[in-house]
Amino acid sequence: MQSAFENAHEYTDTLPAPYKENAQSIVLNDPAQVERLNLLIEEWLLEKYQQTQSVKTRQTYRTLLTQYRAALQQQGLDLDRVDCLAQLVTTARLFSAFSARGKQVAVATSNLRLAVISSFYEFAQRNDLVDVNPIDKIKRSKTQRYQGAHAIQPDLVQARLRSIDASTLAGQRDRALLLVYLQTCRRLSEVASLLWRDLSIETRTDAQGRTQELVTLTFERCKGAKRMVDQLPAGISQILLAWLRTYYDGLPPTPESPIWVALAAGGRNGKNRGNQLGNQAIADICKKYLGTSKVHTTRHTGTLLRLTAGATVQDIKKQLGHDSLATTDYYIEVLLQGPDKYASQVENLLL
Repeated sequence: MQSAFENAHEYTDTLPAPYKENAQSIVLNDPAQVERLNLLIEEWLLEKYQQTQSVKTRQTYRTLLTQYRAALQQQGLDLDRVDCLAQLVTTARLFSAFSARGKQVAVATSNLRLAVISSFYEFAQRNDLVDVNPIDKIKRSKTQRYQGAHAIQPDLVQARLRSIDASTLAGQRDRALLLVYLQTCRRLSEVASLLWRDLSIETRTDAQGRTQELVTLTFERCKGAKRMVDQLPAGISQILLAWLRTYYDGLPPTPESPIWVALAAGGRNGKNRGNQLGNQAIADICKKYLGTSKVHTTRHTGTLLRLTAGATVQDIKKQLGHDSLATTDYYIEVLLQGPDKYASQVENLLL
């Protein structure tokens, strides 16, 4: 088992300048207490992983807590030294606010660091290691949620999708990929990680007696440890199945086969073809066809498309997986921000 302390020395040379100037050599606490802390950290990380099922989240939590702990240890302290509460608070405040090069970080980054450290101390309190959370002493800065929200207008996104050359294998894949993002409003990693086992096909007969195949996608690990399920409309189902059947023709997929496959021979060893399409490759596809490498724009655009189609806030809340209507309402408000369309009329009444 890898403990968070094992990597502490890696971070002592990259600590922000404000608390690096008076750094001393690392002083260890009692070995038994250090080991108890190590085990508690692993239990905390395991709990976080069980909640999110995200290896990336677990690694982020491990890294940030390790960095903060290394900063404390340079002062002869450790995470459990609440008898030196002022130093724990000051170190956390500086660690959250500055990068390894001593530059001030974004408010969102600072708040993330504080949230991670606070999460550990909450866990430590529940397990009777400490009786106070140092982060409660720090006032966090306010951020404007969804500040960068941007959606592509419906007519423009439709034109760009129609420009994709679906006569090529890459075109079939890219068109299906973007349609799934836009239709489901799922996040980058949620769609990128889809495997064959996450896909099911249902055959139906419509009112005109025509047979249709409808694809249902199951997203096992959405944000907040949620499990989301989307049934695609017939047209998009057909486009997705056409891509998959063309690519896997003669190559029966297994439950672990990826839905989105790299077609180029790139990669370090030139053998990337057939592997799961990476996040950067998906960002490149978005850039090529939608004009932005920010894949999250598809979530914003899918929301705008639903609003245009007449969806209610309740409908959009359910599709996006938000926990409250207030979150969805604010999300939509930011998304629809634009120039005052009544500005000219008001001007005519004034001049």
